Amino acid sequence: MKKRNMNFLLNLCASHSKHLILVTISGLFLISFISNTARDNLTLTLPHQEVSSEYLTAGNGDQVQAVRKAKVVESCMQRAGHAVLKPMNPYYATRFWPASLTLAEKEGIGWCRIGKVGTTAWSALFLLLRSIPLKQIQMAVANLTAHDLLKQTYPSKPSERMHMVKGEHGKEYFTFLVVRHPFVRLVSAYRDKLEKLTEYNVRYHIKDAPRMTSRRVFNSSVADSPTFPEFVEYLIRTPPNLMDKHWAPYTKVCLPCNQTYSAILKLETLEEDADWLFDKLKVENLREDWDKMASVNKAGGEVGRVHGGPGGKGGLSSEQLAKMYFSQVNKETVVRLYNKYRVDFEMFDYDKQVESFIKMAT
Repeated sequence: MKKRNMNFLLNLCASHSKHLILVTISGLFLISFISNTARDNLTLTLPHQEVSSEYLTAGNGDQVQAVRKAKVVESCMQRAGHAVLKPMNPYYATRFWPASLTLAEKEGIGWCRIGKVGTTAWSALFLLLRSIPLKQIQMAVANLTAHDLLKQTYPSKPSERMHMVKGEHGKEYFTFLVVRHPFVRLVSAYRDKLEKLTEYNVRYHIKDAPRMTSRRVFNSSVADSPTFPEFVEYLIRTPPNLMDKHWAPYTKVCLPCNQTYSAILKLETLEEDADWLFDKLKVENLREDWDKMASVNKAGGEVGRVHGGPGGKGGLSSEQLAKMYFSQVNKETVVRLYNKYRVDFEMFDYDKQVESFIKMAT
């Protein structure tokens, strides 16, 4: 009897020891995970910082495009098969694509629309392709209905676009997307959609359900509009698929690792890229009318806006506007925001222009 009790006690101790070991290991793993996550949010490794000079170093448009596309391929290869199920991975499924595609079937041209990256100007190009009168396009831009007119002109369903752009209908498409510095885009999106409640952006202040105002969505201290720091914190904590298209990462909106694009254009080099693109697409006859819709503000690298809605140029350059807003957040937060959009920065070669934004911060 004593021997049986002793065996029972030994087995009980052994069982408790196993549980204790498992609990200890789990605790250490959790601590390590939290520590690594925190470190990932604060670690910043950047290449040599420099101002882009693509057309000075690469030469012509074909060479510039070759370098840009090679950078995308390199970035995608580095992430292929690694944590694909993580939302920030460029291979991760997204709700934005292929709805973000606009396809001109007759001409075989496709464009992936990214909010706050000159979409009005490129919408004008696709409308001109369908011989929509310039005055009608100008009126649509002034009334903020250009995108609605675009959808009416190109009504194909997203699922159909996906099959078409993959060549399953027997036609090869020349596809392109347009990007800009991710931080500059976020400033533009905030100014246009959230800084002030207006008739143009009311839907961004009322989310998903009655009485769910921006205060609730962005943890805002202001009744109708979040502050820029509140907007940044919202971006850091929100999964990409729950974001609005105007600030979702480029890699989520256009899936450049799953769809091979013929060209990558940048708002900072809009004039040079447009010269190359219009010649490549053989649509030089539309350039004069398009230029009227897409005037370039050389000082700020912005596409000029025809309408008087919110978030316009305001007479300040992109750099001045960025300093105005990024000075409201601390350096640690800028690093966290960079890490959130890191894939975009690396893939489109903007990680060489990050340090200046950190210096703007407090």
